[in-house]
Formats: sequence, structure tokens, C-alpha cells
Amino acid sequence: MKKGKSGQQKMDHDLNQYLIREYEKLDSGMEQREFSETMRFLMMAKEKDFSDYYSKKSLMGREFYSVMDTLYGLNNLWMLSGFIRQNQQVLLRETQEGTEYRKKPDFTEICRIGKDTMLSRMFQVLGKFHLDEYVAEDTDYTIITRRVKAYAVTTGSGKTVPQIMLQGNWVKKWGFEAGSSVRVECFPNKLVILKE
Repeated sequence: MKKGKSGQQKMDHDLNQYLIREYEKLDSGMEQREFSETMRFLMMAKEKDFSDYYSKKSLMGREFYSVMDTLYGLNNLWMLSGFIRQNQQVLLRETQEGTEYRKKPDFTEICRIGKDTMLSRMFQVLGKFHLDEYVAEDTDYTIITRRVKAYAVTTGSGKTVPQIMLQGNWVKKWGFEAGSSVRVECFPNKLVILKE
């Protein structure tokens, strides 16, 4: 029995050392934060929530909210925001089911604030709302596609990393002038660039 316990401790120690080495290989604080939060979720989530998070199937409301509660409980806002975005169809489906009996939803149905406050909040929210982030499948929408290549570049430390360059008048045409601040939202096989 004693031998088994020390074997478990050695395995835990080796695993921890491996994760520390992988963590230290990362170049940026953003990558390290994502790695830390992903590992914390891996270690602490229930098997069902872990499977549902990485599942490609369409989640039901109960499964969706269980994963959300786990991520929120871990204060893992990094993975939570990505999970909500990837599973927004659950929320859209709930909204649609709740308004099925009407032609248009009544957004003021439970509004209990004054007109000035409501208008102030509305402009603040709509100012940050990107209509192009969700396009319904039946919408007639043309997507302009630009194809670029990921190149290899060597960092100061001698490590080779991928680099994607976006340049040309077309970048400015879509609202990204020289000097613009941008943020990149990262998903498996997908990078979304948004102007700050």
C-alpha cells in the first residue's frame, strides 16, 4: 500500500514537471494564461462536462449550462467566452423557442428602468455589437475571402514560429487603418480579427 502511494506521488510530480516545461515554452503571457486555464479545467472538470466541452455534437440546454457553471465556478472566463461563442446556437434556440408564438420578440417585456437609462444603455450595447459575428444559415450573405499563407519566422531566441501577414489596401478598405488596435479571438482552426 505504501509503495502504491509513492508511485502515485511520483506520477503526480512527473506530470507537474512536464506541464511546467510545456508552460515555459510558451512565448506570451496570453498563451500562458490560456494554457493555465485549460489545464485547470482538465484537472477539475467532471468527466461529462469535459466531454461536452470538447464535443462536436449539438449540446442540449442542460449540458450547455452544466459546462458553463463549471467554467464560471473555476473563474475560467477565457474558456467560458469561447465556449459561449461556439455554442451560441443553444442560446439562439432558446430565444427562438421563447418567442415562437409571436412574430417579433418584445425586448422591453421585462424592462423596469427609466427611458433615459434605457436609451443610454442601448447605445452603449449597440455600439459594441457586431452584426457580422453571427449570420443565420438562410441569410443571403456574400463573404469576401482573401487567401494568405502562414510563413515561418525565427524569433530572437532562435525558435521558429508561424507568422501570418495581412497587408495591402484591402486591409484599409475593411476598416483597419495603419495604427489600428486589433484583438484576435482564437478557436481551433479559426482566428477572428476584430478592430478594438
